[in-house]
Amino acid sequence: MRLTRATDYAVRVLSYLGAQPAGSRVTRQELIDQASVPPAFLNKIIRSLAHAGLVKARPGVNGGCLLAAPPEEISLLRIVESMEGPIDLHVCLRDASACGRSRCCSFRSVLAGLQTEIVRALGSVTIADLLRDAQQPTLIEATEISKTT
Repeated sequence: MRLTRATDYAVRVLSYLGAQPAGSRVTRQELIDQASVPPAFLNKIIRSLAHAGLVKARPGVNGGCLLAAPPEEISLLRIVESMEGPIDLHVCLRDASACGRSRCCSFRSVLAGLQTEIVRALGSVTIADLLRDAQQPTLIEATEISKTT
């Protein structure tokens, strides 16, 4: 399983929007500049996020984008699934009849456990969590700060 760049850009867009005061509209150009999203990708990403109910977008002079829900309610799972579709590590997890060995396949049970864990992990992290974590210095930064003091 590999996430696409679109998902990475979607997380960037939602994180930037989540860092703004509630109800603030952000322009397309601001998202391009501040979230480092290429202009060619931005419209597609905003369309997907709006379709998933994660952002509200309005075109025009007084337009812009804003979160459709509080950052605490937007999980990474919702973002990934809005951009990539449902988490689906293998066809046999979606449709047991796709393989005649599904009832006795030990690999299938490993994949099922892995898929469950991925869904749980992505569902447990929100945009608010990412924003909080971004404000905390990393271990490397904390070590460098302690060396200078």
